[in-house]
Formats: sequence, C-alpha cells, structure tokens
Amino acid sequence: MIVYRHQAKQLAAVIAQCYLDERAKQGIAERRLIYFYIVNETIFRSKDSGFEYIKAFGDLLSDWVDIFANACDDFCILDNLSKLVKLWEDESIFAKTFCDLLHSFLKPKLEHARSKQYSYEI
Repeated sequence: MIVYRHQAKQLAAVIAQCYLDERAKQGIAERRLIYFYIVNETIFRSKDSGFEYIKAFGDLLSDWVDIFANACDDFCILDNLSKLVKLWEDESIFAKTFCDLLHSFLKPKLEHARSKQYSYEI
C-alpha cells in the first residue's frame, strides 16, 4: 500500500465512512474490528514519513472506540482492541493520555464481558 501524506484526511474519511456503514448495517464486531487493524497498518506504514495519518486517525479513534465498546459484548474481540491500544501506547504512536482515554472506554466493557465469559465456563 502506498500512502501519500497529503491524502491522510481523505483516506481517514473513506475508512471512517466504511466503518460507519458497517456499523449502520449492524455488522458483527469481528468485521468492525478489522477497521481498527486497517488504521493500525496505515499508521505503522506511514509513521516514519510524517504524522499526518496519526493525526487524521487520532481524531476519529476516540469516537470509534467508544462506539465499538458500547456495542460489543465479546471478551475476545474487546481484548484484541485493548491490545491494539496498548501497542499504540508502547510504540508511542499516540500519547499516553490519549491511550488512557481509549482504555477508559474499554475497561468497563472488558470487565463485564470477562465476568460473563467466566460465568458461562463454570
């Protein structure tokens, strides 16, 4: 994938529209998680050439994570997204305060989903 810095906002807008279309179709959480991986791949491939993609997707991610966390009850999927946010924090892609905000959206749902998962296993 070739990424051009001057097209960061346009690409982010296209991916955001696809994500919102998938959400409107009540798409399954696994399919919506793919969009987070697309964002991750785009950011990692472009991070050495500038911060345009990080800024463009950073503006969207807080809303996306909040919406996703409220709509998903699957512990494994929420855990995968939490690991992705942790990766962004560890690699200093986004500021720790921003990653903490994303984790704050995920934490209550993760705990709830974990308790549901363990109650089914007993």
